[in-house]
Amino acid sequence: MDSRSDEYAGLDSQSLNYTAPVLPSAVRYYDDFQDKYNSINNLSQDEWKAELEGKKSR
Repeated sequence: MDSRSDEYAGLDSQSLNYTAPVLPSAVRYYDDFQDKYNSINNLSQDEWKAELEGKKSR
């Protein structure tokens, strides 16, 4: 076992207290194929739709 494994050996999920950072309301990105900016909204959803290389994907 390496030293990193030993560091976390006594911890369980109940003893960790971590708050994830808040995501922005939207993310803008540039699609160079279409030569335009697009946005991804509703980042709280589990699945996002984006256009990459001119094609829609999830």
